[in-house]
Amino acid sequence: MTRRPTYKELEQRVNKLTGETLERDRMEEEVERIFNFSIDMIGSGNLQGYFTKINSSFMEVLGYTQKEILEKPFIKFVHDDDVEKTKQALADAAKGKKEIYIENRYKCKDGSHKWIEWKVLSIVKENKFIAVGRDITNRKQNEKKLRESESKLSAMLASVGDHMSMMDKDLNILWANEIAEKIFGNDIIGKKCYEVYHKRTEPCEPYPCITLKAFQNGTIYKHDTQIIDKNGKTIFFNCTANVALRDKEGKPTAVLEISKDITEKVRAGKALHKAKNELECRVKERTRALEIKTNSLEEINTAIKVLLKKREEDKEELAYNVLTNVKELVGPYLKKIKKTKLDDTQKTFLSIMESNLNEIISPFARKMSLKYLNLTPTEIRIANLIRHGSPTKKIAELLNQSPRTVETHRKNIRRKIGLGGKRANLRSHLLSFDD
Repeated sequence: MTRRPTYKELEQRVNKLTGETLERDRMEEEVERIFNFSIDMIGSGNLQGYFTKINSSFMEVLGYTQKEILEKPFIKFVHDDDVEKTKQALADAAKGKKEIYIENRYKCKDGSHKWIEWKVLSIVKENKFIAVGRDITNRKQNEKKLRESESKLSAMLASVGDHMSMMDKDLNILWANEIAEKIFGNDIIGKKCYEVYHKRTEPCEPYPCITLKAFQNGTIYKHDTQIIDKNGKTIFFNCTANVALRDKEGKPTAVLEISKDITEKVRAGKALHKAKNELECRVKERTRALEIKTNSLEEINTAIKVLLKKREEDKEELAYNVLTNVKELVGPYLKKIKKTKLDDTQKTFLSIMESNLNEIISPFARKMSLKYLNLTPTEIRIANLIRHGSPTKKIAELLNQSPRTVETHRKNIRRKIGLGGKRANLRSHLLSFDD
């Protein structure tokens, strides 16, 4: 037989039920307050696809009235491209899936579309669901822009023919483009840059390297270096290190290094330097050869001058000998022959012979006479030209001298032959040397 509860026990049960009722009423009030004042979209509905209750934020986001939303299946408000996945989410809720997450686009009353992120709690026994939604349109638009930017960036990076890689403060490779992976291999991510690029076991010298310098002060650094590719081949690069990522405090967290292949330029420079050195050697050799030839030519010129001088001396000696022999050896006999009795024919022949001899010795006599008057070689040449009737201007052209210089020589000639200060004709006086 069941024992009846005592009054005290009944009192305790009543108090408990009263407390539970009050707590339930308080919770319902709190839920109602949250429902009405939440900035998120909140709605409850049945598993047949209708909302039965929505909050004010729900209406504000879509622009419809409560009546317009509750009187139609909510699938009517979903973007055509998202209908199928929305139906699938409703089906999952009907099958007893308690929590469902879905993102779909809703048609707004003004004709626009908004992305809504839903968290759906299903209560199958009560044939109902509760959905909490948040407008993520801006986030979706930003994600789209980001994807487009990433796509453009990827296209730009793909089009750059330089090796690029990103390192952290410990010089671990965080990212590398296809060019870098092609040169050094596909497994370089996570490895030390000095191990991959320089086959070293410690950071490069001089320490710190340009990447570490960029981490220290955020400045752009450049230098030329040489690396070793995956096949052991040496390649020359011009590298630029610059900060790529920073933390919230603005401190560098990653440095991007862009390396341009300058191998051909370096080789061309070395070849040019080698060619320059070879050319300088050839120039020095040619210069030495020319110096030797120049010295040889100078010696030859000196010898020629000596020979020419000797020839002039020989010519003068010959002229003197001819003049002397004719005057001393032939002249006396001609005078003696003239004193003998000669017929007309003999006198004619003797006259012709004497005339020819005078014609032969005349230049010699004139030159020797002028020489013995202490005239210079130039003055002798000018005296001969005056004798033949050449004027001062013509003599200047022939000797490549100025008329004033020729006039000076004329004065000197007049002075040396005794005509200085006299009005006698110089040419007539010079012609007298032939007699």
